[in-house]
Amino acid sequence: HHQALPRFYTDFKEYIDINKVISSVDVDWPEFYYIDFNNYIFLTSGYVGFNDGKELYTPQEIEKFNSQLDEIISKFDHVSDDFELELAVHDFIVTQYSYDTVARERDMEEIAKWEECIRKFEEAKAAGLPTDEYMYTPPDYYSQVEAYEPFSVIGFLKKNMGVCEAYTDLAQLILQRRGIPCAHFI
Repeated sequence: HHQALPRFYTDFKEYIDINKVISSVDVDWPEFYYIDFNNYIFLTSGYVGFNDGKELYTPQEIEKFNSQLDEIISKFDHVSDDFELELAVHDFIVTQYSYDTVARERDMEEIAKWEECIRKFEEAKAAGLPTDEYMYTPPDYYSQVEAYEPFSVIGFLKKNMGVCEAYTDLAQLILQRRGIPCAHFI
């Protein structure tokens, strides 16, 4: 279990720095797939607050997922050469799992809407106009755990499907467990 971050507000410049730290934890440690890093940050009128972090799954589900991951990782116990291991991990992932194009398209549409809100917010702020109306509100679907699953190893474990982040997270998780340093670059 983890401790939730305290609630506080900051300006937009600090938000960018704080978001980098949260994103780094999310990206560099895929074994924390069960924590909702997206729930920590929200924007309102140029301010950022941190909600209490929450685990996305019950302890029993996490134990089941970890067992599945251990089983996947054990498939590579016989590979001792680092380069051969990287090739084996790559080949395993691309042959066992499918790309979730529906999730990616939906996410790209929402990113475009969010970027448009930021652009309008910045224009209004520069012109000295009120900025409250430019807050991005994601659709209700994004409050459901299933919306985030294609972006982590969970998409693979539950549906054998995921997007780029899921492929990267699984490869990184396997390689790091085997002692090979690797990083996820965005």
